Amino acid sequence: MGRTKEYGEKVRAETREKIMATAVALFAEKGVAGTSAREIAEHAGIAVGLMYHYFKSKDEVYEALVQEAVKELDGIKNMTASELHDELEKEFAGGLEFAHWISILPNDYFAQIVDAFTQTMPRKQAEELVANIIGRCKLQLILHGGGK
Repeated sequence: MGRTKEYGEKVRAETREKIMATAVALFAEKGVAGTSAREIAEHAGIAVGLMYHYFKSKDEVYEALVQEAVKELDGIKNMTASELHDELEKEFAGGLEFAHWISILPNDYFAQIVDAFTQTMPRKQAEELVANIIGRCKLQLILHGGGK
């Protein structure tokens, strides 16, 4: 009996997720420039050729990660302070994954988050909040050996 279409799609989705999860951790630890496509594939437990089946380059993996992170984080822009606090505490309690994602985002994205938060709080408070998020993520990575 052959594989079903659904099974094949599930395997493809799982492989893509494995590549992305591995890449975000390596990028957070070593930076994008310090990480090779070969390292991503090896740490993901797949052949380099298979990785190139999913992504044309390491830079394309990075772009996909940033797009996914931005999509996920855009939801926090409209949260109340209480909701945001609860969400961040949940994220930080979940291990290093959130810190990894935050650490790979381009700096201009954080300026956008500050601007979005100024819709519900004073700018100084928004800047301090974003600085605290970035700092807490960096500290978490440093203390747990996953940061550059």
